[in-house]
Amino acid sequence: MQRYFIDEVNGQEMTISGEDHHHISRVMRMKTDSELICVTPDGQAALCRIAEITSDKTMATVIKW
Repeated sequence: MQRYFIDEVNGQEMTISGEDHHHISRVMRMKTDSELICVTPDGQAALCRIAEITSDKTMATVIKW
């Protein structure tokens, strides 16, 4: 399962942008409901499900920390 290091955590929602967003949407071709692991700046990892992919960011919700 892919791990992505994120900068922004908003409660149970993760926002992925920049190169990681490009990798998710263009290289891995992930879609809504795909699962991935998000790692926060303080080193916590969360299993997440993609809620939305837009042209400039990927939004994911936490399933389990």
